[in-house]
Amino acid sequence: MTNPQPGSETPLVLELRRQLACLELALGQINDALVITDAQGSLLWCNRRFEQLQQRPRLQMLGSTLEALLRPQLAGATVPDLNGLVRERPQGGLITLGWQREPPLVLELEWGPVQSEQPTPFVFSFHDVSDRESLQVLQQQSSELVDQQLALAQQVVTCPVTGLPNRRGFAGAIQGALQRLQQQSGWLAVLFCDLNRFKEVNDTFGHQVGDQLLIELARRMQLVTRADDVLARLGGDEFVLLCTGLDTPEQAILLAERLREAVSRPWSPQGVNGAIVIQPEISIGISFSDQGVETPDRLLHDADLAMYEAKTRTDRQIVVYDEVISSQLNRRIAIRRSLQNALNTWAIPVHFQPWVCLHQAVVQGFEALVRPLDLQGIPIAPADLIAVAESSGLMTSLGQLVLEQSLVAFKQLGLLSSGRCLAVNFSPQQLARPGFAADVIGLVERLQVPPPMLCIEVTETALIEQPQRTRDALALLREAGFRVYLDDFGTGYSSLNWLAELPIDGLKIDRGFTASMTVDRRRHTLIAAILGLARDLDLDVVAEGIERPDQWDALRSLGCPLGQGYLFSRPLPAQQLGQLPSVLLPTTD
Repeated sequence: MTNPQPGSETPLVLELRRQLACLELALGQINDALVITDAQGSLLWCNRRFEQLQQRPRLQMLGSTLEALLRPQLAGATVPDLNGLVRERPQGGLITLGWQREPPLVLELEWGPVQSEQPTPFVFSFHDVSDRESLQVLQQQSSELVDQQLALAQQVVTCPVTGLPNRRGFAGAIQGALQRLQQQSGWLAVLFCDLNRFKEVNDTFGHQVGDQLLIELARRMQLVTRADDVLARLGGDEFVLLCTGLDTPEQAILLAERLREAVSRPWSPQGVNGAIVIQPEISIGISFSDQGVETPDRLLHDADLAMYEAKTRTDRQIVVYDEVISSQLNRRIAIRRSLQNALNTWAIPVHFQPWVCLHQAVVQGFEALVRPLDLQGIPIAPADLIAVAESSGLMTSLGQLVLEQSLVAFKQLGLLSSGRCLAVNFSPQQLARPGFAADVIGLVERLQVPPPMLCIEVTETALIEQPQRTRDALALLREAGFRVYLDDFGTGYSSLNWLAELPIDGLKIDRGFTASMTVDRRRHTLIAAILGLARDLDLDVVAEGIERPDQWDALRSLGCPLGQGYLFSRPLPAQQLGQLPSVLLPTTD
């Protein structure tokens, strides 16, 4: 069948087309939205008003069900089941709908069947009755909206756990105080308070107990603050206090001491089975302003730096910010970045200092020593390196890197076949980690290094912090063939029980004893006693810090078997070890 050509339609067909066009135009002009669906609810036709409501053309909607088209537009959690309503009331019905738009619409949806067609299509009309909504309902909705907005605004500036101002609310308080300070004399102080070991509370007793503790600490601190002070919680375990109208900075320091005293009282949570007693403790950093020219962020930043400095000190837990603290923190940041870079590239400079037989000056082994530079090429002191690595959680990864780099260098230099040993230091954090011994054993197996070639150096600190776990790990390593040395002997608790009970093969006499043994008779006597004990317990001994010939002579006369120090050699990079003679002549350079 072919379509009629233009001009071939009869006058009757042309008239029908004209009337349909007029009808389409008329239906498009009315305010009600009209829809015709088939018996299954699929859209067959709609007028222009329905296109406007849906904000899409008719051709995109044809074939879609009316219920699917309405679902995204309707307000409220309940979307009417149109197919079910039509089945229940096939002769027609009326429901009211809320339409999501701005301003919102209230529509009456009326439907009815088209009786002349089978299966029966349905006509739906949408009539806007928004103006009929009563003033009372609108006022109620407006009141509820205002309440919601006020609640949201309160949440924006308030901590939900403690009810204290949050960071945003506190920043506004500082800004206002700084502006007032520019017009009057006096001091303003920001006290940054951090709860020590709060993570342990959450991990051990759960976040519910942690929240209870935060609420209790907020209450305690509010009791000792002044009427005009502003206490806020910045998040986590961090509180901050704004003190204004101070005559002298000392007033803020006294207030900080009262805060620490109030917080430190023992506390037990409610609703927890078993007796739990927690001893809270806070570290406090303080920053000041006497002219109001600083920004809120600057004062918070400086107080935060001082607080971190307080956390690193065992003698002081209240620290006032100054330029020295800023310099120290910047140095720690530089060290941490260099360590992170070393871990990312899995490479770090390792030097090796010889262990020497003190009677013949023959090289017996080497100790691996990290000698890294920061990203600007500045050497990092060992004490600073360890402090930053431990406080930043990088110590375990750093220790693994140093061990692997040392073993690889030792193997590449062919030192395994020489019978010389390699000593590597291990931190308390490494020893306390579950699986430490298995990881060491697995690494030497992978690198094909004989276990007797590796000497594991540990300090008394590791033994004190995690005695049982450390003892078990060291026992496993000794069973596998490794040797264990107690490092820096004499500087810690030095309990003789360590020598009798610990799985160790030797000990190292700290350089503090060696340095003064020729001028301090007591130090000389102590070293003689240590050597006697070691011989009786069949332990090796390595004396550290031998820098002068008189020290060497004194240690040899006492029968000390091994030593290391600048007298024989400084720590050397791996590439220089091949040039090192097997017998080291003393040097004083």
